[in-house]
Amino acid sequence: MAFENIDCIKPTAAANPIPIDGVRVSPRVINLKKAGRTIRFIRIVIGSGLARKLSLHQDNHNVRLLFGTGNDAGKIKILVDNTSGKFAANKAKKGSYSLTINEDTADGLFSMEFEPFDRKNLEAIRPVDGRPMHVVFAATDAMLAVED
Repeated sequence: MAFENIDCIKPTAAANPIPIDGVRVSPRVINLKKAGRTIRFIRIVIGSGLARKLSLHQDNHNVRLLFGTGNDAGKIKILVDNTSGKFAANKAKKGSYSLTINEDTADGLFSMEFEPFDRKNLEAIRPVDGRPMHVVFAATDAMLAVED
């Protein structure tokens, strides 16, 4: 009997990994065939390095999302707030955290049709007045293009 060697083919790393020091924002769709409906949401992933800077260390943290106005128009703030935060940031195996904005929440604020985007080299902001840690990043024009 003859044997041939089996090659070990490992999956390649993602072509576009999540920025360690930033965020990835992408629209997502889940089709529930049995229920006959579609669920749409926006997923925000916080890179592992930025998560450490924001002092995220538990399996789950509550965060608040804020939408910029005035001089901060078009910006999104993620504020770590375990007491009154309504969005759940869940830890992934590699140390990143993800949270979702459902379609009802996004209605009137964000489009559900835009190209995924990354924001790199973000800094965690530690206010000196005792307020929670946060990070601010700019949304894309396509994400902000909401039909009236």
